[in-house]
Amino acid sequence: MANPNENRINITIAPADVLTIDTSFTGINTALDPYTQALTEDERESLFSVAEENEVFADDALQQERHGKGSKGCHGRRTKGLDQHGAHDGRRRRK
Repeated sequence: MANPNENRINITIAPADVLTIDTSFTGINTALDPYTQALTEDERESLFSVAEENEVFADDALQQERHGKGSKGCHGRRTKGLDQHGAHDGRRRRK
């Protein structure tokens, strides 16, 4: 059975399409501006925190994007808090 966590996407989005997408997101954000508001500190503290394994995944995805690896992924590299198949290995992250 194939590893469902293996990154099998290998595409390049044309710069013109990236610009179109970016412009669209800017338009959406502008249209939503009148309806958004910041949370107070008490409201923010009342929300559930991000599950540890989701935080690890999100942090890794952000690092991949920041280091220009994008959709190429990180095959063969262990991610802190996850085993080689992307499953949580029980270690706690330090904050």
